[in-house]
Amino acid sequence: MPPEWTAAQEAAINIRGCDLLVSAAAGSGKTAALTERIIRALTREDNPLDITRILAVTFTRAAAAELRQRISKALAERLLAEPDNTRLASQLMLLGSAKICTIDAFYNDIVKTYFQRTNLPAGYRIADEAELTLLQMSVMESLVNRSFTAGGGFPELADHFTGNRDDRQLSDFFIKLYEDIRMFPEGVGFLNTYAGILENEAGVGFFNTRAGEVLAARLCEELEYYVWILDSSLADFCSSATECAPYSEAFTADREYILSLIDAIRARDYDAARRTALSRSPMRLKSARPKTPQSERYKARRDKINGRLRKIASEYFSRPGSAIPDTFRKTAEICRTLYDFLSQYEKELREEKLSRGICDFEDIRRITLDLLVDKNGQPTDIAREYASRFDEILIDEYQDVDLIQDMIFRALSTFCHRFMVGDIKQSIYSFRGAVPSLFSGYRSQFKLWNANRGYGPDPRGLSVFMSNNFRCDENIIKFVNLVCSLIFPACASLGYVPEDDLIFSKKPPAGYTPPPVSVILIHKDDSPAPAD
Repeated sequence: MPPEWTAAQEAAINIRGCDLLVSAAAGSGKTAALTERIIRALTREDNPLDITRILAVTFTRAAAAELRQRISKALAERLLAEPDNTRLASQLMLLGSAKICTIDAFYNDIVKTYFQRTNLPAGYRIADEAELTLLQMSVMESLVNRSFTAGGGFPELADHFTGNRDDRQLSDFFIKLYEDIRMFPEGVGFLNTYAGILENEAGVGFFNTRAGEVLAARLCEELEYYVWILDSSLADFCSSATECAPYSEAFTADREYILSLIDAIRARDYDAARRTALSRSPMRLKSARPKTPQSERYKARRDKINGRLRKIASEYFSRPGSAIPDTFRKTAEICRTLYDFLSQYEKELREEKLSRGICDFEDIRRITLDLLVDKNGQPTDIAREYASRFDEILIDEYQDVDLIQDMIFRALSTFCHRFMVGDIKQSIYSFRGAVPSLFSGYRSQFKLWNANRGYGPDPRGLSVFMSNNFRCDENIIKFVNLVCSLIFPACASLGYVPEDDLIFSKKPPAGYTPPPVSVILIHKDDSPAPAD
């Protein structure tokens, strides 16, 4: 008996003819819907697709294997019901050659297909991590030694980043920095670009610069959260927590101070914000009588906010506005010196790799980008040719793509529509370059599908929410929604909306009573260890 699909699942399964972004919450049947989408495309009577005309990209081998297994099982079950269906039989036989793979395998396929358009040596191989580490350290240590001997701006550059001239420590630092910068689409060229931005913005007022705008947005988000905490506390003081009433005056003063700081930041007045931040003199907290665990919690809450406000003042407003332009110009000089140094490292490392016939996964990714996207950010003829092999590209876990991956998939989607599925709440790879705001950006850009408007495509793309959770008990759903509604809206870049809340859809057996949610708090004890 076929499953009963929700309206959102049906939309994710059936909508075609445009880019489609599916926000698939945990337990919402994402893989089942993705499998059904493929199966229906293969078995529809009108212009059915061929399994080899679908490209499905995942982040892990396990996810790719699971998707392939599910497709195989679904095709086999249909073939049992229709044993004379030769098309089903052929699709099952072709499944082994279908492009259902990890993102690294996808890159490698493009590089091998267009090998003649690369500078890779014949018979190249992916080097193992130990081999690469030794090679990187050898090249970097040699370059560091030569750079110190040559003089120029390198000794000053080294002093900016480390407290000593230890070659090993410097080499480790610059290798790590280089690997981080490689994640940008421009690679090391990002340093030159950023140096130019710093020079151009040196005299425009800090909060009007790109860095200042980012800092202002983050500070306002954080400060608004503290205002919310203080408002909640004051509301409690006025209702039930009568022993905490003496705290009201200090909490109100804290709230007014934070609001004044927010106003100065939003006005893009750095000097006014600095004066406000540095003039902070917290009101003495009156004693609560009697002292209770609850009153102590409110006091500790205020202490933490005050500690963070002191840190904000010392970290972000230590320099007067008049000194910032010179800081920008000096930083630009450092960026250009660093660009020259890391460009030379990249050149020497590339030459060593080519001489040994090796490369790493990041090299393959960068080559893929160069093959598919030109210097102006437009799709190449190779992108057009490769995309012509497919009728649809399906990408799993799109909330964890980075800028380069998005550029690659966008280049292909110019000629072949994308099906992107993910969950903004499950983005966990920002430490390796993932940009969840890309996912939320598509959600705000695409038209939101709803059950009343039908399944028709939209030129800009469509966004579908699959929010029904079939896995968890109702108490879990309520608890998760409560936590997420308090945490995620504080980060505006994630674009958290009410549709992100989970919908309890599990069908428990008759008479089943879900257990209450248990919360385990792990507190790190920072007190010093007892003396022996």
